[in-house]
Amino acid sequence: MFHRSTALAALALTFFSLDTVRATPTQTQIQACSQSISLDNYQDTVTYSTSDSTAHNQSYSYSVSACTTPGVKVTSIYTQDLDSNTIYTCTLKQFDTTGTLFTTCSITNGAIATTAQSSGDQDWGDFLKVGQKPTFYTIENDYTVDYYTAPTASAASRKRRALQDEPGLEARSDLSPRINCPAGFSSCWTGVRDQFECINTSSDVESCGACPRSSDAQDCTSIAGSNEVQCFASMCKVISCDSYHTLSADGTSCEPNGRHKKRSIYATRF
Repeated sequence: MFHRSTALAALALTFFSLDTVRATPTQTQIQACSQSISLDNYQDTVTYSTSDSTAHNQSYSYSVSACTTPGVKVTSIYTQDLDSNTIYTCTLKQFDTTGTLFTTCSITNGAIATTAQSSGDQDWGDFLKVGQKPTFYTIENDYTVDYYTAPTASAASRKRRALQDEPGLEARSDLSPRINCPAGFSSCWTGVRDQFECINTSSDVESCGACPRSSDAQDCTSIAGSNEVQCFASMCKVISCDSYHTLSADGTSCEPNGRHKKRSIYATRF
């Protein structure tokens, strides 16, 4: 009786082992799953506040049938600073029958923005790796991080911006200045009745060359592809451009250099 029980147990273990082997996804199945995975709401440029305390997250959609029958394993999820190659891990999750994988990472959106601001590291990527030896597939989605620090402008500047699209308001260049400004500053209408403010239009990056609301005013911060700008002698100058643009010969703009943000799936074998 003892030997019979032992034999039955061994036979059951054999069938269990065979089922386990059969459940192991093939390279073709791993590839099919990886090709069905998509990062939700992908944008090639995102804007974060340096004070945003929200944990950076990743949300993926995938084919339930391709990724769960048999089960394809998620081996790692992380966010990477592509300029410094620093990796921030995310909570490891596995595919299920919902068709959505959501996870949070060990860095906040504010910390990403602060890094972009302080170090100039604006190239980032979200990564998800699936499979098992000898075949793994990595889903990579790269993006550029723009940042801002709240409050983004003075109260007067915010008021000007709020009024820019208000119907019936004109630049009112016909009004004579109502305040005396220091040398080098211009008396500019705020957009509110007869209220004026002093602005150094020779160095103000948002009102470079002329008072706000004037057709001659330049907003240097709006130059496409720029990382750092300044207003010098009433002219916008670009100090540096992002990785996807090159500084123009005259230093006033950023020109596309042909590089593109990567959205790819690639295999590695061990």
